[in-house]
Amino acid sequence: MDIYYDEENDKQERRLVSYFEKRPNKFRRLLEDYKKDCKKQAYLIETATATVEDIAEIYKLHVKSWPKLRAIECLGEMCKDSCSNVIFRLALMTRRKTAEMEWDSYNNLLRLIDKFLPGSKNFVGVLTIEEILNKSIPSKSELGKRKNEYINYEGNLYTGLATRQFEKLKRIKILNKEKVFWGNKGIIKGVSAMNGKATGKVRVVIENDQMAKVKKGEVLVAPMTTPDHIIAMKKAVAFVTDEGGITCHAAIMAREMGKPCVIGAKIATQVLKDGDLIEVDADNGLVKILK
Repeated sequence: MDIYYDEENDKQERRLVSYFEKRPNKFRRLLEDYKKDCKKQAYLIETATATVEDIAEIYKLHVKSWPKLRAIECLGEMCKDSCSNVIFRLALMTRRKTAEMEWDSYNNLLRLIDKFLPGSKNFVGVLTIEEILNKSIPSKSELGKRKNEYINYEGNLYTGLATRQFEKLKRIKILNKEKVFWGNKGIIKGVSAMNGKATGKVRVVIENDQMAKVKKGEVLVAPMTTPDHIIAMKKAVAFVTDEGGITCHAAIMAREMGKPCVIGAKIATQVLKDGDLIEVDADNGLVKILK
């Protein structure tokens, strides 16, 4: 379900809604199966220790349960006008009860990895699961390069390669590699997740420890938001994210909080800097740099 930059994403999600609307019993079975996954996650969170076996088991459960949660979120957000009230209520209730638990389990997994691999906390986001489970952690200099920039291709991470070098190395052609930034106009294009307009200074949040810096009236700019961002989101007047679809966390929270939100801006965290004055024109999916 997470196809961030696919123009067909909205159509695919609507097909999913249509599928379950015609098969409500299948949706009920999906919910029951997902609830079982949640109970198992709760047990693992309570009993897990810092072993590679625990990490592997929790990771496999995330892989198994995440698509179910995404389907539930999708129906909970899109069924308001198109699905039966029963399906909508079930989906919305389940999402509200379990979404934070998924992230608690995810954060617990990160804590376990840091205990299992001391000093890895700042680099977990650029490690592959195979490197963790096989204990084949790259050097700190290599991990530092990954944090700066990397290419993820067929399960491997590559650093220090220009686009043309990578294309030649892999004998492939990368399509649509131009950045969607409208030159001197200072406009970044994204997708509207919640209509409205807001003006404020930028606060870029890449790491969790940066969230405390968000001040009331600023625009939160991030690769993507999670439940960990909620306190910062309450302070912000608008949200801008690099990634996301219409059922991503930022989009859901923007609609619940009634704040303008532009998602899928791709390069927002690269172009925008702390203190920039911007206008978030979520009516048109645009972010305008004013100063």
